[in-house]
Amino acid sequence: MPIQYGVVKGKVVAFGRHENVPGTNPHFHVVVEGGGKRWRCPVNIKSKDAVNSEVWFRIQSPLPNHSLLAGLTTLPDGLKKLPDHQPGLTIDFIRDPLFDRLQMRRLPFRVDGPDNDIQDVLEGYVRQAQTAQADVYVFGAYWENRTFPADGVFGTNSGVHEVHMNQGNSSGFASADGIYQDGALLIDLPAMGWVGIFLAFNSQVWATDEQGRRKPGIAEGPLAPIVIQPPPPPPTHRRAAIIAALVNPTGNDVGKETVTIFNASNGEIDLNGWRIVDRQNRAEILGARVLPSNEAVTIRLTGNGAQLGNDGGTIRLFDAAGNQLDTKTYTKAQASTQGDILVL
Repeated sequence: MPIQYGVVKGKVVAFGRHENVPGTNPHFHVVVEGGGKRWRCPVNIKSKDAVNSEVWFRIQSPLPNHSLLAGLTTLPDGLKKLPDHQPGLTIDFIRDPLFDRLQMRRLPFRVDGPDNDIQDVLEGYVRQAQTAQADVYVFGAYWENRTFPADGVFGTNSGVHEVHMNQGNSSGFASADGIYQDGALLIDLPAMGWVGIFLAFNSQVWATDEQGRRKPGIAEGPLAPIVIQPPPPPPTHRRAAIIAALVNPTGNDVGKETVTIFNASNGEIDLNGWRIVDRQNRAEILGARVLPSNEAVTIRLTGNGAQLGNDGGTIRLFDAAGNQLDTKTYTKAQASTQGDILVL
């Protein structure tokens, strides 16, 4: 079944490597104190999948101006249980991204010497968070008041694990698939601003359905293209982008919101059957329209499909075959002025 999803907010009180315990996989452990409890947060640094054990990661600093961040700062310390598979104070690497997956890289989980393995990288940021007494936010699968997984080091019986992408898994882990339930470690550092630490396994895929399950025939790994193979969509599909939106029209929003799509390819695109999808997964289906190369078209939303909320949101673009081609986010602050067109 999908994971029991939540986020813990607090301060780092301890951290360390935990890679030589029999019967367990290597993790880097972070202990967070918040809400009157200590929470042990094991961060995967090596997959259980023997063939695809590598972990990909991205340190995003600073994080983009995203509606999620404003909501996090108002949370009390401790555990916040999050709703299943819904946008909001949740993370989805694919549908509501906080980073560019093409900038992910791999490091081994253990190499002698400084600054040359993934644990060195994690330790550097976690140490800064502890020194600065910065607020940290750990997203993943929470557990309370039980010893899981077994731990003889940090001695706390509550915590958060699965601090990584939680969709597109291989068959052995498909039961944990879901959308808007990806794990991550976010740090609000006073001197640097927001830092995000994001991890995914090489065995996971980046084209998932609306239950978070892998689509068939997809290449594995974060750098694999999000396309169905074979055959791949024409090159023109991969070069269509959302470039602007009228999120908060003057007066009543219904029937006035717009999304502008640009064709950056060297050939025309038939938009028939394409979809514009909002954060609540409502879709505006486009009719027959040919978009020439190097031109843009502004689509007026009917109000019966996708709707662009004024409290921040996400806009996704899909082709007729269901391939996600682009996604853009905006914040409540960006949408605060009526009549302003947002450049995305």
